[in-house]
Amino acid sequence: DEDTVKNPTGSTYEEKNQVNGTVASQQGQDTSLLTHYQKLLRLRQANPAIARGSFRPISLGDRKAGGFVAEYQDAVVCVIHNTSRSTERIPLSSVSVEYNFGVINGFAGQGEAVIENGELVLSGLSSVVLQPAP
Repeated sequence: DEDTVKNPTGSTYEEKNQVNGTVASQQGQDTSLLTHYQKLLRLRQANPAIARGSFRPISLGDRKAGGFVAEYQDAVVCVIHNTSRSTERIPLSSVSVEYNFGVINGFAGQGEAVIENGELVLSGLSSVVLQPAP
């Protein structure tokens, strides 16, 4: 809690954009950076393909979203990150020709992820883990 870490020499990321505060001050806050990373770690633990699998990037065109397909043993997942502040509507048919991803297996972010009429609707600054539909 007494940390005085500063930007490394040569850093171009503005301090005003950084999340400040201690771990203690972020505990129990739904929107804290600590809580966000805890959610991401739980997603990784729940989906071994993310931590141990082989990866293939996916292309989502000109969207400010991207991701990858990860395969490990008999498991396959697709992880999509929306790096914009706006909601993206992504046709699931454009995600993979090999797998029919259609089940949300996990989510991390400030908004939501839903599947509507064959599209993934993913809020800005959010990530989702998809599994193939049965």
